[in-house]
Amino acid sequence: MTSEDAAWFAGFFDGEGSISLLILRGRTYKKGSTLRKEKNPNSLEIRVYIQISNQCREPLERYKKEFGGYLGEHSNGRVKAFYKWGLAGRDRVKKFLQAIQPYLVIKLPQCILALEACSLQTGRGSHKKTTAVSDDPGRVVYYSGTELSRFIELRAMIQALNANS
Repeated sequence: MTSEDAAWFAGFFDGEGSISLLILRGRTYKKGSTLRKEKNPNSLEIRVYIQISNQCREPLERYKKEFGGYLGEHSNGRVKAFYKWGLAGRDRVKKFLQAIQPYLVIKLPQCILALEACSLQTGRGSHKKTTAVSDDPGRVVYYSGTELSRFIELRAMIQALNANS
């Protein structure tokens, strides 16, 4: 990606994008490529999520092509349909944020905080679980109280910044 491309991605994201830190509890989980039907009520995931919504699909296709993620059309029947690009997964989010960080203006503080949150995500994929899956305890990594507390602090700071921008 050229520096001009990175600047374009950053500028569009500054105006149309959002960064969220999510805490998901009791999610259905995967083991390999098999989706488990049962939910683990004690599981907890932390996730950094990037999103852009726009009524024009073309710019969002550029994001999908360059960074991967999800691109879909949404409508609630009351307003014109719109498109949404979303990106999760520690490594993909980190790559995206590092690419646009030098060019961000409005969302630079959120970006810095989100990169710190990414550093709290370890293990396979974008999250760790707080409880063991009985048939596969080797894949579970536990958050320390310090890690979880810091993630919650970062989430509150990003929410406050989002409310003011």
